[in-house]
Amino acid sequence: MGSRTDTIPGLGKALLWLLLDEEDYHQVVGDFEESYRYRIKTQGKTRAILWFWFILFKSLPGFIWDSIYWRGIMIKNYFKIALRIIKRQKLYSFLNIVGLAVSLTCSFLIFLHVRNELSYETNFPKANRLYRIQTNSKYGSTFRNWGASAPALGPILEETFPEVEKTVRIRDLGREILSYQPPQGTAKRFEERGGFISDSSIISMLDLQFLSGDPLTALEKPNMVVLTESIAKKYFADEDPIGKILLNENNKRPFQITGVIRDMPHNTHLKIDYLISMASFASIIGNAEMLNHRTWKAVYTYVLLHPDQTADSFDAKVPGFMKSFHADYPGRQEEILLQPIRKIHLHSKLEGEIGANSDIAYVYIFSGTALLLLLIAAVNFVNLSTAQSFKRMKEIGIRKVVGARRGQVIKQYLGESLLITALSAGFTLILLYLLLPFYTQMTGKEIAFGNIVHAQNILFLLCMMGFLSLLAGFYPAFFASGFQPVNTLKTIRDPRSSTTRLRKGLVIFQFVISIFMIFSTITIYRQLVFFHNQDLGFDKDKLVALRLYGEFRRDILSNTDALKTEILRHSAVSHVALSSNLPGSSMSNERLTPVSVADKSSLPMLRFMRVDKDFIEAAGLEIVLGRNFDRASDQKGAYIIAESVAEVLHLEQPLGVECRSDVHGEVEPIVGVIKDFHFASLHNRIEPLVLEYRPNWTGYLLVKVESGRSGEVIEFLRQKFDEVAPDHLFSYVFLDEYFNRNYEIENRSYSLFRIFSMIALLVACLGLFGLTVYAAEIRVKEIGIRKVLGASVPSITVLMSKEFILWVIIANLIAWPAAYLAMNRWLANFAFRVHIHAWTFAFSAASVILFALVTVSYQAIRAAVSNPVASLRYE
Repeated sequence: MGSRTDTIPGLGKALLWLLLDEEDYHQVVGDFEESYRYRIKTQGKTRAILWFWFILFKSLPGFIWDSIYWRGIMIKNYFKIALRIIKRQKLYSFLNIVGLAVSLTCSFLIFLHVRNELSYETNFPKANRLYRIQTNSKYGSTFRNWGASAPALGPILEETFPEVEKTVRIRDLGREILSYQPPQGTAKRFEERGGFISDSSIISMLDLQFLSGDPLTALEKPNMVVLTESIAKKYFADEDPIGKILLNENNKRPFQITGVIRDMPHNTHLKIDYLISMASFASIIGNAEMLNHRTWKAVYTYVLLHPDQTADSFDAKVPGFMKSFHADYPGRQEEILLQPIRKIHLHSKLEGEIGANSDIAYVYIFSGTALLLLLIAAVNFVNLSTAQSFKRMKEIGIRKVVGARRGQVIKQYLGESLLITALSAGFTLILLYLLLPFYTQMTGKEIAFGNIVHAQNILFLLCMMGFLSLLAGFYPAFFASGFQPVNTLKTIRDPRSSTTRLRKGLVIFQFVISIFMIFSTITIYRQLVFFHNQDLGFDKDKLVALRLYGEFRRDILSNTDALKTEILRHSAVSHVALSSNLPGSSMSNERLTPVSVADKSSLPMLRFMRVDKDFIEAAGLEIVLGRNFDRASDQKGAYIIAESVAEVLHLEQPLGVECRSDVHGEVEPIVGVIKDFHFASLHNRIEPLVLEYRPNWTGYLLVKVESGRSGEVIEFLRQKFDEVAPDHLFSYVFLDEYFNRNYEIENRSYSLFRIFSMIALLVACLGLFGLTVYAAEIRVKEIGIRKVLGASVPSITVLMSKEFILWVIIANLIAWPAAYLAMNRWLANFAFRVHIHAWTFAFSAASVILFALVTVSYQAIRAAVSNPVASLRYE
């Protein structure tokens, strides 16, 4: 025997192993090593190595050609045999292909969803250097973590911090009515939601692409506006919009169009439709000094760091900077943080977000769901393949007797696995084509089938195919290839082996996953029902909110009685009221300071709404102390506070206490106390709320409508508004629908999760059905003998079913604790939540057992009613 140094180089061996089959490999390597050792002795090791590589590369073309030719023939034969096996075992092949195709389809849809969620802000080239300023403030005993910041902050950061390359301030304009009056024809008038006032630096920071206009000057002067491409087409069709005028009908302010940019990508939290120059801020707000304000959370400030700077160096300087920034506000407790722009969509739940963000928890949930669905399908494959392997024992034994090596048997099984997975992938593309419309409807994300068929997605599908092929085919291949020829030619019975125990374990594993998902679906559904049906303390189901704006708003607020009287003439209308905000929306944060308190810095921030005298009755609020607003008595203003306000302000006798707000500073009395109610979503606890009588500060007309008659009332209101203001854009929303938008993410997640949990159960039952068919086949003689000896159909059915049902019961016992802990952790995210009752356990168990029983019983009854004569003659 030669030493390790006398053997040919390992890289050469590896190359030969790749090119040659097992038998040729050992022969060629043996010949090479014999000559190699001889040359080491006669010519030295260096010349022996050179000789080896020369001969190897000289022979390489022949090896490669032989490898391609013979392996091509081998692969062709493998696939021919695999196709024959699929045709011969139609039922099992169908169950495997359907299970894999459904699981691949769902996993691919989840992949699209997760990839979209993780892709937010990636379209901005400088995204890795972009941050939003988060402001954390303490007001007495209350804390507010703001997405917004003070208008003065951005420019001062840019001047003070060497880490900062640029800053931009943007202010969300909310709902605005814009109109364009062409030289001829009627005006085009629409309500827009995506308007922002912005510094011109946004163009270079976000690398906005201009289709027309000059990026350097487009946002430099007052009353300039830049439109996105879709908004430009909406108002101007194919006309060139540059230089034309858009009128903001909320304030009758004209804006000259100075640029058109490409639409913002869908995967960004900045849903920008148009940008107005920051030079217009003073005229829109009505006070030029507000741009220098250092405490008003009025704008969103974004920071672009220099490429060689980090957020850590910025953060280290913040405490000292904030002291100087708030030098005129002694005792103010506030800090700023850099929030990476790419983390906003999935990780940010700050006060005053631009829009509703998603949650990283749902990304984890759906990613786990995709993996579990693939595992269930793979378990089916393993179970059915190992079961069928016993029926192919004679085939494998004969192959081995005539010279087949274990590696060839393994390759045959892996080839069958790959073929079935490839067929499943083909059906997956068909299912994707059919299901995409339903998916886009549920998720609200527009995805065309053409967008799926590109390199990245196809690569992912191929990776999933490879993963499933190996996962599902690896164990059956090694299991079947290990059969001994002598034993395989004697019997095809299922031995009492570890393989049988493994199959039982895998079936239990499948149903553990299914029960977990059904338990979770029930809990999520109950929480959503709780959201929608919980008594909020006010009547949201019968209220219609109409938007008031511009001159029409001013006219209405100067004489509301006339319009209210006209609307109340309709028999289906019981109340008409005014409010500044709608329940479910963001409300103003202010302090309510009793005049007896000298230092207001210790007082908490409260939520404020401005209303008229009819709001409390229209909303169905309960006055527990004092009185309602009265026009005659409260002309100069008054407050009605919630019970929690009296508590946090320590007002034992709140009636008559005179207070002032931060906003206007005027002294007004508290005239009443109402019961706390849920004016925001049930995600959070109830916050203290102040209602102030200021009808002239309102912008919504609330109409209470009799149930079932909303359609005729809406048409009636439209006619009345057309009579009073023909040019007014009639805009309304049902308050219950508006409020329920707070739960949009949970609603969509539940819809998807419900479908995926049912699919998991379906795929698990497909596997159980296949195993039941197999169990009936291997026990066909036993069943025949039992029937001859007098066994009834029910007794045979119970005999065939009880083992499978026992597996499902065991799966319940395993799944319940895991599902309970997971759902308790999820429910902990909500201030108001349901509790998990015992019936949730029972229902999840009963539903799965019922599905399993139906699946198993069908085949069990079929076997039980078969003719015993035919079964005893079975070969």
